[in-house]
Amino acid sequence: MIENILVPLDGSDQSERIGRWAGGMAKGLGASLTLLAVPSPNSKTNGEGTVQAQESRDYLGRLADKLAGTGIETRVEVRPGKPAQTIVATAEELETDMIAVATRRASSLARSVLGSVTDQVLHNTTVPVMIANPDALIVSEQSPDVPSTLIVPLDGSPLSEKVIALTESFAQASGAEISYARIMQRAFTNPNDPVVRELQADCERYLEEFVSRSESAGLKAKYRIMSGIPAAEIMKAADEEKNAIIVMSTHGRTGFRRAVLGSVCDTVVRSARTPVLVLPAG
Repeated sequence: MIENILVPLDGSDQSERIGRWAGGMAKGLGASLTLLAVPSPNSKTNGEGTVQAQESRDYLGRLADKLAGTGIETRVEVRPGKPAQTIVATAEELETDMIAVATRRASSLARSVLGSVTDQVLHNTTVPVMIANPDALIVSEQSPDVPSTLIVPLDGSPLSEKVIALTESFAQASGAEISYARIMQRAFTNPNDPVVRELQADCERYLEEFVSRSESAGLKAKYRIMSGIPAAEIMKAADEEKNAIIVMSTHGRTGFRRAVLGSVCDTVVRSARTPVLVLPAG
């Protein structure tokens, strides 16, 4: 179950937008929200501690009061330190079920770089990370609190299937429909080719097992089979669904060193117009 969502905030419009969006999701899931600020430990001090820490506490307090006024259980944490390391450590200490952070969407001309803090958090935590482009989020009183569809790309590997338990838990709490997806990568093939038909049948049998499992648990589920470049097809599937998020897993790493995501997950995280929930493999 997703019972607590950690939202690191730095006072920027982007992070506050993520905070409001995560607040709506927490309300829809019946979860609590922890707002975290990580001021520099080297900021100047006064009689009550560092000035930056006090400003962070005041800022988070105001936002927490707004969220609490909408019925969301909210707590505030101010922990000076290095941002990424502090976020990861706080998530583990508080036994957080999800971290919600922001990133930028790739431009049409160049592959964008994740914000350095988001990048380090994603590569060094074992906690599921919800990554969203703030500019693509709709945050209003009319916007839904929880997603309507969870897109789950599967490639037949145990790694890709690790997200299923998390997805079903999310669906159970939110009422969202699960859409299991498999991408066939045979280019320029004739759909009437016996080999292609057999591949299609294999995909159907594979996905039907997961749909049946989810339906047996009382969840709404379906599947879709696509053909093309995996990352592009996954993002296209999410764009075609109303109010969707993508759920994927990737290799985790220990220690604070740069690691490379699986190429498909990496592209989706950096370029998707919809939020992506990433489950590190640990």
